[in-house]
Amino acid sequence: MAQIKPFFLFYPLVNTIFAPDYFHTMVIGDKIALIGAGGAARDILCQLADAWQKEGKDYKGHVVFTEPDSVHRPRMIMNCPVIAQSAFNPETHHAVLAIGNPSDRAKVLEQLPPQTRFGTIIHPSCIISEWVEIGPGAAVSAGCILTCNIRIGAHCHLNYNTTIAHDFVAGDFFTTAPSASVNGNCTAGNRVYIGSHAALRQGVSLADDVVIGMGAMVLNSISKPGTYAGIPAVRIG
Repeated sequence: MAQIKPFFLFYPLVNTIFAPDYFHTMVIGDKIALIGAGGAARDILCQLADAWQKEGKDYKGHVVFTEPDSVHRPRMIMNCPVIAQSAFNPETHHAVLAIGNPSDRAKVLEQLPPQTRFGTIIHPSCIISEWVEIGPGAAVSAGCILTCNIRIGAHCHLNYNTTIAHDFVAGDFFTTAPSASVNGNCTAGNRVYIGSHAALRQGVSLADDVVIGMGAMVLNSISKPGTYAGIPAVRIG
């Protein structure tokens, strides 16, 4: 299996809301294999295409999608070929786990070659301070704001317009849906998912494998895995 490397990437603040010409762009990897070929993978390709366009680079010819051999159909998606996962070459491409469900991402990681190198994709409109640490394999979508003293583990997905305030710590595979909001001094375990327009009150903690439903408000810490929804959020599954 591929190993999560114990290092973090640092992103300096080089932009402000009022200075779009200075929006931050970060792509690690000259050629990218998006591990997945569904909706999340296509969304991530949009982030990558925007980032490379700002650098004057065309994504076509530099990106492939992969899907499991058992369901693979050779075809093109958004001008990029879809290859079988077994055909992924870690010597030529950096991988990004482009699967929306964090538990599924963790399982697919186990299937990748041990020498896999992981790419990172940050949309150019993101506002991320120099006091933010994000692990390898990240995909951070348009409009995300991360303030300061934030540490997020490997293979996170931060979807459109996610806002994360100060002093936040999250484990691996942390995932947000569009417009999720995390207030200051919160923590989240591994494989946590926060749904669209859900919000975490300042100072709450989430255990591993917690799913927060769309529009929920988390007012108290959650110590048991499960699915939580409502205002205030309560366990529903």
